[in-house]
Amino acid sequence: MYLNLQEVEKKVKNMFSKMEESVEEKYRVKNDLFFIESNPNYLPGTYVYVDEKGYHMDFVGDRGGIVAEEIYTEINDLLFQLCWDRASSISIEFAAKNREPGKDWRRIMFKKILELLKILSDNYYEQGKEKINIILSENPYNDSLLG
Repeated sequence: MYLNLQEVEKKVKNMFSKMEESVEEKYRVKNDLFFIESNPNYLPGTYVYVDEKGYHMDFVGDRGGIVAEEIYTEINDLLFQLCWDRASSISIEFAAKNREPGKDWRRIMFKKILELLKILSDNYYEQGKEKINIILSENPYNDSLLG
């Protein structure tokens, strides 16, 4: 049996709040997460809803249309992905404003993502490390591109 949408929303908002409490206001990102079933004509953003198939996470693009749909059967998988996405958005803002000349900006971004995930749980931190390792194995840091 799946949690109802109100329970999911409460969990997500609580987790986002914990992450955002740890960062300055200037790094916080606008809310583009909606807890309703998606529709191709809705505002751009992420839509979360629950039905008999599981926990849905749909993305409506800037030009409309549902550009990606994911279904999770485990609440923790959904929560991790939502927290990863929010931590990534915050970390991109952070990295953009704190770049180090001549260094791949992702160094700062990935470090910040892990800091934010660690606030939530050791498990999310470890999942984040795994995800970053996969990203870096496919696209290693490249400081030479930055002169």
